[in-house]
Amino acid sequence: MRYLLGSLFLLLGTWQFWVTKRSYTQVKEHGDKDTSSFILGSFVTSLVMAFTFIIIAIICFTMDFSAFY
Repeated sequence: MRYLLGSLFLLLGTWQFWVTKRSYTQVKEHGDKDTSSFILGSFVTSLVMAFTFIIIAIICFTMDFSAFY
């Protein structure tokens, strides 16, 4: 079960990184004065989420949860 959860969070983290990179590239190429000034905050939040998902995946792969049940 922990490997299934770890794989799920690893996929979520990878997907989040990919979407953030794709969005950043899109804004960099096509952004202009009408682009929201809050876009940097959304990129930072997205990267924090990606790192969090990756860390949870690593914890799921390495930690022994048998003591909790």
